[in-house]
Amino acid sequence: MKRRLIFCLVAMGLMLLCCAFASAETRGGHMPDVVLTPEDLLIPRGSNGITINGSRTGRTGSAVTFTAVGSDNIRMAVMGIGSTDPLTLYYEYIAYANKMTFTFYEPGTYYIYAWDANEKTINSGWGFRITVTGNSLLSQKVTTIISQCNAAAGTPYEKALWIHDYLIYNACFDMEMNQYGAGGVLIEGCGVCDSYSRAYEILMNAMGIDCMRQSGGNHSWNAVRLDDGEWYWVDCTWDDPTSGAMEAVSGNETHRNFGLSDDLLSYMGHTWSNAVTTCTHLEYNYYVQSGETEAWHAAVSEAVTAHISQGETAFSVTLNGRYELSRGYYDLVRLGWTEFYYTISEYLLDGTQIEMNGMTYTLRAVYDPADNLTMNFSLQVPPQITASYVYGRLIFTVRGISTPCTLLLDGVFDLGMTVSGEGTYKKTLDLAEGEHTLTLISESHNINVFDDFIAGEALRNILNVPAWVETIEEEAFSGMPMEMVVISGNCTHIGSRAFADCPNLLLVEVSENCEIASDAFEGCPSDLEIIYWED
Repeated sequence: MKRRLIFCLVAMGLMLLCCAFASAETRGGHMPDVVLTPEDLLIPRGSNGITINGSRTGRTGSAVTFTAVGSDNIRMAVMGIGSTDPLTLYYEYIAYANKMTFTFYEPGTYYIYAWDANEKTINSGWGFRITVTGNSLLSQKVTTIISQCNAAAGTPYEKALWIHDYLIYNACFDMEMNQYGAGGVLIEGCGVCDSYSRAYEILMNAMGIDCMRQSGGNHSWNAVRLDDGEWYWVDCTWDDPTSGAMEAVSGNETHRNFGLSDDLLSYMGHTWSNAVTTCTHLEYNYYVQSGETEAWHAAVSEAVTAHISQGETAFSVTLNGRYELSRGYYDLVRLGWTEFYYTISEYLLDGTQIEMNGMTYTLRAVYDPADNLTMNFSLQVPPQITASYVYGRLIFTVRGISTPCTLLLDGVFDLGMTVSGEGTYKKTLDLAEGEHTLTLISESHNINVFDDFIAGEALRNILNVPAWVETIEEEAFSGMPMEMVVISGNCTHIGSRAFADCPNLLLVEVSENCEIASDAFEGCPSDLEIIYWED
């Protein structure tokens, strides 16, 4: 009696989802698993005149034929039992006729189910259980593929890509919409999206690489954890588009759905809810890793370079006819994938270091999908500090900060002064000769930059230009032996050759607002350092 009740439970649970077949037949290759509950035992079995004929036992590798009668529009299915939950059933095979022939690849218990496609009600179906014995053909195939993969690939990314390519080049989409289990693409060489995603999940997990299945919009694909420990979306089915014929290599294979973030997955047309994970990274996107983007995102790069060469620090790039010579861009836009193209370009360009006018900037790229032809850019000065120590004074220049920061000497000693903005600062210190480090730090704003400098022997001959001096005339101090010159902020002009041919001059401090003749220090030592400080 108990065995009969369990049988009724399974058969009725299958019938609960018969209406789902209608949308699967018209929209694609995903069928949700059937999850049964103890309450299903209370549902009476109804056959509505449908009867299935076929063996209740089978052997792996041998085809078994089932027939059904009782309706002029019968659908049939082979259901497998979930590996982790005996009350979860999944679709292995669907036949759109009253006759179904299926080869079992794994031993175990399966359920054969038939229903009336005209009525699509829970009372329109009937099913029975079949026990299959023999060796696991699927496990043997998986072992062979993994061995080949391990010989060719090393890192998780390389293995994930190898398995992706193996599937898209050794299987094709099942245009008849029959094969839903992993054995479809792995053994029969064809399958729908459920077959691709199940096969990919089995292979990746068998190699110790975390992989899950995600479904949405009557479609299914995978999430895989790659080298950086982050999750990425992979859709083997959509990277293996059919040419119209069922052939393993169609010539249409691609990598556009390998290593996607949530945004890219959405741009590619996927829809989903109840996500198994969140994917926000692009470091292991196929195009980023392969370098192929260098060619097809050249249009944006060239436009950015043109703006920067004009000295612009904030600008927008809009792709139009001027940049259509970029074939890669043209192909993506023609297929409606502008968002995909821009998102990859944004990732590649954002954070790039740019040298301009003697300064190092960080390029910030922001793409707004609401304006799918435009990307906004700005050049930001990253936090920087340069330091030197001359005659008992620590002189340092700060760029790219607008928040209070602390100064540490040699990573330990707090100098007791707070720096809140850009500028040149001084502090009198007694430092031992040798190499030292000055660090600018703000934990709350994630700022931690430093500069190494050397404290040498103190300079002896110093010329302090009095505060009342506003102009230093031509050749006023040429040929003199001083080692250092300190010029007050009141001085606004230094004339031609004012300090020319001073053989010992190593350091000059002067206001950044002082106008200096181009030959004012002509003939001085090549390592002369001029420090400009703000008034």
